[in-house]
Amino acid sequence: MWKPVDTEFFAPRTPVEIVDCGGVGGLGRLARDLIEELGGTAHLHLCGTPGDFLKVIAQGNAAAPYLIIVVHGDDNGLVFGEYADSIDTSMLVEGSMPPECIARHVNLPGRVVFNDACRAGEPPMAQAFMAGGLKGYIGSREPTPHGTAGIMFIAHFFYKLWREKCSEREAWEQAASYDKDSRLYVYWDEDGGHWFGYAESACTAETFRPHPSEGLRWWREDDWEAARDANEGMWPQRKDHWTFWSEEEWHGLYSEGCRYCSLLVDGRAVAFAGLWQRTDEEWEVIAVGTAPVHRNKGYGKAVASFVTQEIVDAGKVAVLSYHEDNPAMHRIADALGYKPR
Repeated sequence: MWKPVDTEFFAPRTPVEIVDCGGVGGLGRLARDLIEELGGTAHLHLCGTPGDFLKVIAQGNAAAPYLIIVVHGDDNGLVFGEYADSIDTSMLVEGSMPPECIARHVNLPGRVVFNDACRAGEPPMAQAFMAGGLKGYIGSREPTPHGTAGIMFIAHFFYKLWREKCSEREAWEQAASYDKDSRLYVYWDEDGGHWFGYAESACTAETFRPHPSEGLRWWREDDWEAARDANEGMWPQRKDHWTFWSEEEWHGLYSEGCRYCSLLVDGRAVAFAGLWQRTDEEWEVIAVGTAPVHRNKGYGKAVASFVTQEIVDAGKVAVLSYHEDNPAMHRIADALGYKPR
């Protein structure tokens, strides 16, 4: 482990490495100042090439116990951009480093990594890093609305970790409880991903208890217009004025392994749900919802059962995640044979 003399001070300082690959302007230096103010000692790596970054994440036992990654993210992975012809960019896909490349190079046994890239907390990237023997990994499951959300999370996380002597998992829970942006950060460990304020249950072919699910149909990717017309206005009372996905968003979701279905009455959707192939072994039931005027009729259970049946028939474990304060989803999960994790 990187062990600067600061670790032997009267008040020992924990080492933290920060690798800045051109993320939000100045965030790497701001993180360094923050870490040192909180009682750590930080080393900032200013990576000039993708190869430099791979060297940092392949340090093995020489690495500090904590690594903060400052970089942009897109659908292909971590964004590095364009370089001169003399620079090796063979590991990039359209200027970005994909999870497959990360998984081949990462070697950080027992370390905890915070990745500030957009959508770095989604399974492909998180599992790629965890393949390197990490103790824990933190990343956002969606693009964060504000570039400063990451630094606020870092401040809360290390404050709880060092000043209040919390474990990494406890520090994450405290940091994630701060506001709606902080709740986007997922903590990954050997048991999988953990979402703040969410319960997660799993169901197999052996535990599944199906519920009658007539009148349901799967939407194909080229059904966007029909799906939009059938589902538009399902949630008219939503405060965020939700409307159906744009055609581009719809195709993007399907390309990421999602599929959607609706329970139709007279050609209009009264309930909706989806399936996400989040790993090779586990597929998730997502976006379960019932139109307000049709609640308490068993429609939510019907769409959840329909998707669960598809998953277990494919030989996968069905996973259902929902807010802990959502009693309706608790009841649906229990009725269908889901077991809490």
